[in-house]
Amino acid sequence: MDATRKILKLISEGIVSIKEGNSLLKSIEIDKKEKKETRKLVIKLLNEKKDQSLLKITIPLNLVKTGMRLIPREKKINMRLADQNYSLEAIDWEDIFKQASDSELGDIFNLEYLTQDNERMKLEISLI
Repeated sequence: MDATRKILKLISEGIVSIKEGNSLLKSIEIDKKEKKETRKLVIKLLNEKKDQSLLKITIPLNLVKTGMRLIPREKKINMRLADQNYSLEAIDWEDIFKQASDSELGDIFNLEYLTQDNERMKLEISLI
């Protein structure tokens, strides 16, 4: 049972007053808002065969949102992964950031692939 439901149950059972319950509910909302504002996006690139971390980036989610807004919509963004071209043009970044802001902390995306040299690589994106 989440905290909001527990407080509502306490109010309904008369254990806390409506005023006290309302105060508790407000404090929970403030706490949730603060946690969402301090979320960080973590991007890791790992070489699984060598058990080696090649890259780790930790950046506040709000900074990522701002940076993505600076790229013009008409600008085509491409990436190259394992000798394959991928277009990121059709991705709705605003929707992704909204979902990331509203979602639970933890893994968002994991991708495993083999390089030309048969090195097993793993890309992990998570929220902390």
